[in-house]
Amino acid sequence: PERGVPLGRALGGLGVRREPLEVVPTPGERDAGGNELVICSAARLWLGCPIAIVTERIYQKFLAAYPGPWTER
Repeated sequence: PERGVPLGRALGGLGVRREPLEVVPTPGERDAGGNELVICSAARLWLGCPIAIVTERIYQKFLAAYPGPWTER
């Protein structure tokens, strides 16, 4: 398998469903490396039955590097 491929893309086409469990805004919070977190979330992946729990972290540096509609006001 190719390294660095996002999980959603790797499982694409297999019928995997993502069930959001939690989304927590974390403005001003930092990880162990000192990087500013904006959002932490968790989801359960289903493929007929639960197959995984995944966590996601959105960092301020990502939003700065890839501005999108979420940054427009």
